[in-house]
Amino acid sequence: MKISLNGTYTIGESDFNSFDIEQLLAPFDILNAINMDAGLQDIIITEKYTNKGTEHIFLIIKAIRDSKIIAFDYGKYSENEVSERVLEPYAIKLLKGQWYVVGKLQNDNDVKTFGLDRMVDLRNLNHEFIPDKSIDIKAKFQHSFGIYSDESYPIENIILSFDIADGNYLKTVPIHQSQEIIEETENNITLKLTLRITEDFVMALLSRSWSLKVIEPVSLKNRIRDIYKDALERNL
Repeated sequence: MKISLNGTYTIGESDFNSFDIEQLLAPFDILNAINMDAGLQDIIITEKYTNKGTEHIFLIIKAIRDSKIIAFDYGKYSENEVSERVLEPYAIKLLKGQWYVVGKLQNDNDVKTFGLDRMVDLRNLNHEFIPDKSIDIKAKFQHSFGIYSDESYPIENIILSFDIADGNYLKTVPIHQSQEIIEETENNITLKLTLRITEDFVMALLSRSWSLKVIEPVSLKNRIRDIYKDALERNL
């Protein structure tokens, strides 16, 4: 079976060993439907910003399929300068509308993640690499909340409580795939998660501040409390 993404490049389904095909195609299917049927533009409201970096997707997919090294200039949000990265690409990850490439930098055994929106001058070096069969991308992100999979963050059991309205929402839109309900009362829902407490996870919890109560671990509870305290002092 062949799947045509945009009429210019056709990829065999068997080439996507590391991809969730439905997740990968969904944004393209929706955008194509809107473009093909002007009437849909009146009933499907899209966000006004345009995701950057999507022009890199097909080159990266081809490089992954052919086990070819890619290079690009890359800038972090916290830095004004860009630097060249040379990467053995293994997978593309879609998270909250943003695209990322997952791979190994040359002379570095760690798996890294790079946002396509921060890439400049992406190129296929046409140098073949031997894929590391020990790398399991899905397992790498199993206990990660977002794009960070740094193993220096331990995997922890986390218990959170939310009011009933927020809890019911989280039952339909889970925080993480490990989420399970351990208690439900008339007023609250208590959840258990098993993952790495990374910066993006903490930020996600802060977005539910009106309802959130951290029960375990104590270190996370203290961290959230300190953030609230600093924010309160800044906004007095």
